[in-house]
Amino acid sequence: MRGSTLESEVQSGPAKAPLLMLSPVMPDETGSGIVQRAGLHLQALAALGPVHLLVLPVMDTPAEPSLWARRHAARIGRLDLRGHLDPHFGLIARILDTRERHAALLAYPKPFLTRFGTSSNAEAVLSWCSDTVYAALHVFRLYLAPFAAAVRRKQPGCISVLDLDDDESRTAERMGRLYLAYGDERQAAFEQKEALKYAALAQRELPGFDRVLVCSQVDAEGLGALMQSTKITVVPNAAPAVRRAPPRERAADATIRLLLVGAMGYFPNQDAARFLCREVVPCLRGMTDRPVRIDIVGPGSVERLADLGHDPTVHLHGRRPDLTACYAEADIAVVPIRAGGGTRIKILEAFAYGTPVVATSLGAEGLEGADREHLLIADDATDFARACLELVQTPALREALARNGRSLIETRYGRDAVTARIVRMYDECGITASADAKRCVNLEETDAAE
Repeated sequence: MRGSTLESEVQSGPAKAPLLMLSPVMPDETGSGIVQRAGLHLQALAALGPVHLLVLPVMDTPAEPSLWARRHAARIGRLDLRGHLDPHFGLIARILDTRERHAALLAYPKPFLTRFGTSSNAEAVLSWCSDTVYAALHVFRLYLAPFAAAVRRKQPGCISVLDLDDDESRTAERMGRLYLAYGDERQAAFEQKEALKYAALAQRELPGFDRVLVCSQVDAEGLGALMQSTKITVVPNAAPAVRRAPPRERAADATIRLLLVGAMGYFPNQDAARFLCREVVPCLRGMTDRPVRIDIVGPGSVERLADLGHDPTVHLHGRRPDLTACYAEADIAVVPIRAGGGTRIKILEAFAYGTPVVATSLGAEGLEGADREHLLIADDATDFARACLELVQTPALREALARNGRSLIETRYGRDAVTARIVRMYDECGITASADAKRCVNLEETDAAE
């Protein structure tokens, strides 16, 4: 059986045409950044009508429906793509010589994550939704766009929206430079080719959608310069719902506690951890006699950063379902990211917890937070260490950043505010939420505020 379908607990309601959402992950309120963004958009779509959610797990095996998805989707399907790989890619995977296989992979004309975008899988998508006429098609991430083409052809009156999240081409280009800095020429070449393939895919697919969404003005401007006929709308990421961390009592030993949170299966997060431990913290120790403790929290940290665990001041915690205690004990949340794309939900999370942040320029990219007003921004190891020391030595600055960060969440990056943006965008496209739904996402209050 290629896929599975279930009916959720959501009531479809009268007379509302359903909306189809295609996602590579099972949406949820918590989890990785991509999972949270999918969950946020599912919540917004549910305010517009019954949502039929089809998960196309191009990165992993089909996940079980989350409670969040069951709550917001009227119908949930999961399509197992693994047995229907692009034959061209399948031939590449069979090449025994590693150098020849790598060369063939570079020559493969499509991005890696589109290798399941076959006519067979497109037919399976069509079969899953063949009995329904949809008011809108909402596709999450560029690499799922090929699956949407068949749906658009079959349902020409359907509003189609593509949420890119970020600019995949630029992200891959940055990843290539980072791998090159580590001397990994093979992976660098792969990422550089991926950047070109994503740029070509965007040129081909974006004009077919009525609206394209990105998470920041930076991405909107970059893509807008290349795709001038495409209507691009900024829908930012939202801060996760958090329990406010209680004020931490300062330790008697005056230890400076730095917290780094992130999924360490993502190479830029691994690099951030190594940059912090090997370059930033030695500079910080040269500036102060106070002891320094580094807490690294996130899935994969214990396995992938084992080389850092030999330092007794580095503590690898793995996945933590509740980060309240981690933020309560931290003096500073650090985001020393040097590659990647989109915006860092972890910065928004730290703001929501009231923990001051030091980040690189790229780490803070795309967010409306300003240097020395909402966070401190520093790029080289010495400046980053100096910013951390300034924060722990200046309580007034620390308190001001925490206060301003929380205010930014309340006004720009709260879940209600971002959900209202999505609902308003669909309203502009002719799909209107009911008055009750607008009240549920505080749309009327947001409209009045703006």
